[in-house]
Amino acid sequence: MLFGISANSIGASGKQKMVQTSDNQSLFVQSVARVVCRHKLHQPALILLETSRPLALLAAQCVWLAQPVLSLFYPRHAIGQFAQMLEDGDALNQLMAELETQAQEWKA
Repeated sequence: MLFGISANSIGASGKQKMVQTSDNQSLFVQSVARVVCRHKLHQPALILLETSRPLALLAAQCVWLAQPVLSLFYPRHAIGQFAQMLEDGDALNQLMAELETQAQEWKA
């Protein structure tokens, strides 16, 4: 125990934070997919995501770098979530799957 904090309490809160973050990320991915499909841009988005996957980390760093300017037009937390999504390969897979699902729903 260091400074009144046990290792178990740190691990538990870290797991709780990770679950909360993944839930937030999942909601963000769903909202991005919904907006893209609403504008009927799901096919170009899927092609772009598939072909530029190796450059996703570089794109995320560009978003972080442009965050001060982008925050004039978009909420700062949304910009951060978008950059985190680009950095996370699982989130990109989830976005592609969600785009396909949403596209099927919009067609029906």
